[in-house]
Amino acid sequence: MCATGAYNPVAYQLKLENDRFAVLKDDLSGLGVCPYDPNDNTTVILVEKNSPGNVPSLFAGSVTDFVKSDPIIFRPFVYLPNGMLEAPYVRTPRARNDWLNEPQFVGSFDVGEYVYFFYREVALEYTNCGKKIYSRVARVCKNDYGGSNTLQNIWISFLKARLNCSIPGEYPYYFDEIQDVYKVGDTFYGLFTTNMNGLTASAICGFNMRDIHRAFDGPFKDQKDKQSIWLPLTDGEVPHPRPGDCKKASSLNKESNLHQAFTSFISRSSMLMDKAVSHTFGKPIFYKSNCLMQKLVVVQNVAGHGELVFFTASNNGLLYKIAAWPGLTPLDAPKTYVVTNYIPFSDSRPIWTLILHDSWIYFGTDMAVGQIAVQTCDKYKKIDLCIYDPYCGWVATLGECRSNENKNLINYAKIDLLSYSLEEAIKKHVGELYVFEKLSKTAGSSVTLRVEYRLHITGSVKWTRNGTSVNDDRHILAQDNSLIITDLRQTDEGQYIATDNLGRTVAEYSLAVETNKEQIEQRWMRKFDQWCDEFERYQEDIRQWERKCSTCCQETSLTNMVPALGGGN
Repeated sequence: MCATGAYNPVAYQLKLENDRFAVLKDDLSGLGVCPYDPNDNTTVILVEKNSPGNVPSLFAGSVTDFVKSDPIIFRPFVYLPNGMLEAPYVRTPRARNDWLNEPQFVGSFDVGEYVYFFYREVALEYTNCGKKIYSRVARVCKNDYGGSNTLQNIWISFLKARLNCSIPGEYPYYFDEIQDVYKVGDTFYGLFTTNMNGLTASAICGFNMRDIHRAFDGPFKDQKDKQSIWLPLTDGEVPHPRPGDCKKASSLNKESNLHQAFTSFISRSSMLMDKAVSHTFGKPIFYKSNCLMQKLVVVQNVAGHGELVFFTASNNGLLYKIAAWPGLTPLDAPKTYVVTNYIPFSDSRPIWTLILHDSWIYFGTDMAVGQIAVQTCDKYKKIDLCIYDPYCGWVATLGECRSNENKNLINYAKIDLLSYSLEEAIKKHVGELYVFEKLSKTAGSSVTLRVEYRLHITGSVKWTRNGTSVNDDRHILAQDNSLIITDLRQTDEGQYIATDNLGRTVAEYSLAVETNKEQIEQRWMRKFDQWCDEFERYQEDIRQWERKCSTCCQETSLTNMVPALGGGN
């Protein structure tokens, strides 16, 4: 546990016993592990196996001074249980901005032989063209003891590579600034944004271990002098054994002197890989404009069909629930939908923390902590919003959205999108998505043509009468997309159709306007006849009830007249 300690970071060693923390040590230095400033983006991970001496060790990405001039990837001294020193501290070198250049760390992970660090930094390879921020993944070997001589206490296994999260095209659109990262299985899901000074947009990209290894096994990139461009190095320019090889690093670490070529390469090289780590499917899994997301949680396989659910938090206090359903083939990118937006606060305060625990998402701001349930099926009133959410399914007989624990529900995985459009596929299960109605109204009155489409509609709809757009003072588009027609006239008769911005027909009416006395009288006669029929049915129900009641009362009276068996008198 860490504290900033008024620009003198302090670390505490705690032990959890009977649901309470006991302080084992409270005088530990937090230098290089704990932040100086609560706004510092730092990361730390406890690695339990494969560190020197197989002793649990901390690996951290932080800074060592309050002006943030000395960023560091760091492993403190490693001591054996008997108190003997097993390995010295190891760190990135000081004053080497080609290794770390104003980094902002977002996550660290223990995977196999390595510890991976995800961060964004000022891209040194771009400085000849201006200032730009790139996202990186760096790795170090767990068993790295550090070098010797000029490399004493310096990583000899450190490598870094750029993360490519972009919309492909002749001129790719890059999301260069990683904000958060979450690991599921062998895939890292990164939350990226554009630069805050420009048009804001956010994206989620996936990176699997195969592509990360491919980048680290590829050529290095470097520049010969400050005026040169950055170019890939040939195999002849890279020493053998190759830096970053953990099996070699273990033996090299314990040698008193590393060979000159190896030492010289690490001392002068940026340790940057030439190839960027490519993202899965060659494009973002999800992206959204005019939105700056900064925290991410990922849940996989909720409904058992390989789907993902992303929960993200923005800098203005919004929470998003995003579903990603697998494509039609393994090579197809998933289909993603924003199924729910949450606005937990009345103001636009940034959300800094997002954590999944059991069936709840917990979030934290500067002033408060809150929670939302991961399952919110009862909130969905439209079929598509319900089935988009992997936690939910639609009950056609009830017209309700329920939890997917019931296997008879209609969900996204059960509809046939290979043969039909989304609308047609849903219609196969639930029938028509709107009801065609015939209306008859008197001249001078008003009418409301409602949109009761069973799928979600985004934005406003367009109403037409007999194929011509309606747009005047008597035809009013309500906030719920209903069309209100006032002071009805003969010219208002016709076929009314509402279409949304996707071109779907979402409502259809046939409107007749009665203008003469005969039409009005006929209409009222029809209404009167309907009322009479209804009244006759009501009277018949009353008569049946009276007959049943009369029979029931007679049987009760006869029963009371029969003496009880065995009576005394």
